[in-house]
Amino acid sequence: YLERLDRLGLARTHVTQVPGTFTAQCFITTDLDDNQITAFHPGAMVHSHRNEVAHSRGVSLGIVSLYYPGLLKSMGYGDDTIGTLDSVAALLIFVAAPVLGALSDQASRRLPFLVVSTLLCVGATFLLGQSALLPAFALFVVATICFQAGLIFYDSLLPEVSTVANCGRIGGLGVCIGYTGSLLAIIVGAILLPASPQ
Repeated sequence: YLERLDRLGLARTHVTQVPGTFTAQCFITTDLDDNQITAFHPGAMVHSHRNEVAHSRGVSLGIVSLYYPGLLKSMGYGDDTIGTLDSVAALLIFVAAPVLGALSDQASRRLPFLVVSTLLCVGATFLLGQSALLPAFALFVVATICFQAGLIFYDSLLPEVSTVANCGRIGGLGVCIGYTGSLLAIIVGAILLPASPQ
């Protein structure tokens, strides 16, 4: 990875190497009936809190969420807090993902799993700004876990709503609709939330 970054002329200033660990990796095995086994190894990702982004000049964390980091900064918390919360959520979903996948594979209907995980994610996200600090931290972890769980159930539904001939188009349409929802959330936030230096 570092050699590729160098070839592309990308700076490695904020890339941290952790001796004795591997880069995070995921292996997905799919059989002819579209049954899947996913093995995920977080590797160096469990040490993401060691990246002191908050202390780096001109750099801020904007991947996890557009507005939540700003809310935490207004309370005196830095990007390291978001990194720690996201690491906790990643560890928990790492443990839960095989169980959730097995439940989805054994169930006669998978859509209820997706509906429940979606409603929990939306509910936890909605309550983020309405709660005290520690409950808000817990809600962030719950929302992140439910979002990742929803992806497991969403992916498992694709063979049921498509054919071999159109699965690429159906999957692409789902991604498009999802990103459209994200853009709408950004627009609504820009309209409703007050301007802030954060």
